[in-house]
Amino acid sequence: MAIPFASRMTNLVLPTIRQVRPGLATSSPLFVANANIVHFNCRYNSTATATTTTTSKDADPVDLSSLPTPPGPSKWESVRAVLSGEFTQVPYAQKLYREHGNVVRLWAFQEMYNIFDPEIFMGILRQEWALPYGAAPNMWPFQVYYKQKCADTMPLMLLQGEEWKTPRHAMQTHMFSPKAADSYQPGINQVVKDASSYLKYNPKPDLNEFLMNVSFEMLAQVLLDRRMGLLRTDQNDKSMTDEKQFVESAVVAFHALGELLLTPDIIKSPTILRFFPVWNKLETSMDRVWDIGMKWLEQAEQEQSEVAFFTKLEAQGQMDRQERLVNLVTFLQAGVDTTSNSLAWAVLELARRPKVQERLRQELNETIDEGVDYHRQYKLPYLKAFMREVQRRSPAAVGNMRKLPYDVQAGDYVLQKDSLILWNQDVYATDPDLLGGDPNEFIPDRWLAYDQVENVKELNPRQPIAVDGFDVLAPAPILSHPLMTTAFGVGPRMCVGSRVAQNEMHSFLSQIVRDYEFEMDPPEQEIQRVAKLLQVPDPFPQIRFHPYSK
Repeated sequence: MAIPFASRMTNLVLPTIRQVRPGLATSSPLFVANANIVHFNCRYNSTATATTTTTSKDADPVDLSSLPTPPGPSKWESVRAVLSGEFTQVPYAQKLYREHGNVVRLWAFQEMYNIFDPEIFMGILRQEWALPYGAAPNMWPFQVYYKQKCADTMPLMLLQGEEWKTPRHAMQTHMFSPKAADSYQPGINQVVKDASSYLKYNPKPDLNEFLMNVSFEMLAQVLLDRRMGLLRTDQNDKSMTDEKQFVESAVVAFHALGELLLTPDIIKSPTILRFFPVWNKLETSMDRVWDIGMKWLEQAEQEQSEVAFFTKLEAQGQMDRQERLVNLVTFLQAGVDTTSNSLAWAVLELARRPKVQERLRQELNETIDEGVDYHRQYKLPYLKAFMREVQRRSPAAVGNMRKLPYDVQAGDYVLQKDSLILWNQDVYATDPDLLGGDPNEFIPDRWLAYDQVENVKELNPRQPIAVDGFDVLAPAPILSHPLMTTAFGVGPRMCVGSRVAQNEMHSFLSQIVRDYEFEMDPPEQEIQRVAKLLQVPDPFPQIRFHPYSK
């Protein structure tokens, strides 16, 4: 689980950025409750209501006919950028921002809008009322698949309105609160200890496979109280077990989803899709995930472990059996690729920077003995600052998206209904004038400096801040906007397992950093950030782990 968990699926956003040089990235979605911002692990004074129209479900419709549509490149230029791949590169997004501003209209086989200012996108989210649409329902390949598979019981991530509200409440009861999240910590700690033992016998692992296995083991431990055997140190059997097939198929399905998202509407019919190899790949992988996952869930149903999320959900009695099975097999799939990619970026940044690694190790050794629980993370300021900087440079997802069935105001413009609205974090997160320094430099201390700033609400939100005792500027407050600070989404549709996911990630890093020194092997490796639905390192880094002599 350790980053977008269930609603990792909800927060999996369209891959709008392909970074062609290592680094430069941002963070994540936001936290809105009904029409109000909830400040989640950040300090920022939002003023979105000054530039956007806030509506409520019972309010009279707002007349937007007097507002213009946003500027942008021609349709020909938009199509050229998409077909050439330039559309997915950071420099192109920066060019759009320079030439057209914070809201840009494009056309890529459908009407699209790119938004760069988190304030403006926050205003759009406020106009969704108390039952937001979320991003995952726009993942049309999943819509098509699940309508064929289980049309009467769609997974939570694809539901809207009141149909979404009831199962969402049921799912979050035993997952979302700090107390609920902490209840799974003993099992998570055991997984990360096994991961550490695995590295003792495999000092230079296939990092991609290793982190996917760690992520899946933590997820299965939480959901089913089940170990999958993927971290055994005696693994000589290379046969394709159910566990390995599940992980591999989940990743293949996600990558196929990314390839299909920008497909023109004309091919979205199941009749036409069957002639496209990428759809057949997605369907075959999803079938395998479904069959194996359902078998495990039926076993969990018989075992009735008191600590498993599955058992708690069943005892709660708010969802019928089919609803539980459909949603939990989706949860199992959602936790593989997203979590492992987030951990990969964190491990990569530490391997590249021995001084950062040693400073983090010192903080961990001085603060904790075994594991990290949610309530003690406040004692780890450098770990939190490090993760903020990882999130800025190399997030698993670079933004969010919506497709709303009504016109909506965005700043000084109107966005037409049923258009794809994309929020892209990279432009602001890589702006040196907002960051107060070189965006290519990895400096966790900039966030430590920001934590010392007083009276943030009274400051210019777009001006970096000098802080006594620090030789780096604190980033402008806009970069601590709720949209920019967490990988779990915000608002009523934020990641159900966000707190469990934070526990997983911090627990893994705290264990591995204390037990090992690790380095790039070979030292010089050209790593790019590329979009495969999520943002992934390409090629995956080769890292060697040396036992740390305490």
